Amino acid sequence: MTVAQSLRTDGFLKSLELRGFTLTSDSGAFQALIAWQPSDLPQFDLGPGEMIHGVVHALREAPQFDLSDPPLALPTGIKEQSILTDNTGRVWRVLYIENNPVNIAILLYCQLERVP
Repeated sequence: MTVAQSLRTDGFLKSLELRGFTLTSDSGAFQALIAWQPSDLPQFDLGPGEMIHGVVHALREAPQFDLSDPPLALPTGIKEQSILTDNTGRVWRVLYIENNPVNIAILLYCQLERVP
């Protein structure tokens, strides 16, 4: 990990403390940030019945000596069409995964399926 990536990870962890969510899936639980997307933007309209409502930002890899519960890093089994439930009871479906190896986070573009 580069110095810049280490600093970005530190900032990400501070953001998790303030506004992070715990998400669960069939692959396990993890901590992440959720950025809401306005549903009327055309770039998030993927076709009939599919629209991006939020982007989940999850760490690519956990910091060394991570003892967090749930873990900080994204479980390996998450893929497109995976279902995620956050700690408020909202249910999300993953429509697209952006996995840039230079970025510290993996982005999951999600559709809100159900609100409690």
